[in-house]
Amino acid sequence: MSPSFLTSLSVPLSKFLFRLCLLVLVLLQLPAKAADETWINSLNGAQITSGATVAIQDQHFDYIEDNPNFWQNRFGIESSQIQARLWFDDARRDFYAQAWSVTVNYDIELWQLSGNAFTSVTYPGQLSINYDPTAPYEDIALLVYDGFLKGKITI
Repeated sequence: MSPSFLTSLSVPLSKFLFRLCLLVLVLLQLPAKAADETWINSLNGAQITSGATVAIQDQHFDYIEDNPNFWQNRFGIESSQIQARLWFDDARRDFYAQAWSVTVNYDIELWQLSGNAFTSVTYPGQLSINYDPTAPYEDIALLVYDGFLKGKITI
């Protein structure tokens, strides 16, 4: 091979390698979003009594708690929220002759990340729904708590 052939061969090869490295760098910089996870836990009907509890937590809560200095290397949390919801399922379209209302008072304990550790706060809450066969009614009440990874409601 002559030196001129090597020179002409190395230029296209170096451009190819440069483009390949640039492509790899661009791919490494793209943020990945695995999924939006939704977890539901509830009390129904006669289960909604004074002293009853219901709890829910992010699927990674225990891992984060056990690995406070390492979990950020495994995944990130874009956002989170806990919802307290009271609703009347009117899907069967039953007719109730009498108007009624329900109010549920509760305390909610919420856990959030503060640095590398979890801290918890407790708030009082109240949800009310009503039904009236002759007028519009409120069949769902909802309170949203943003930024928390675990919640426990005590009625």
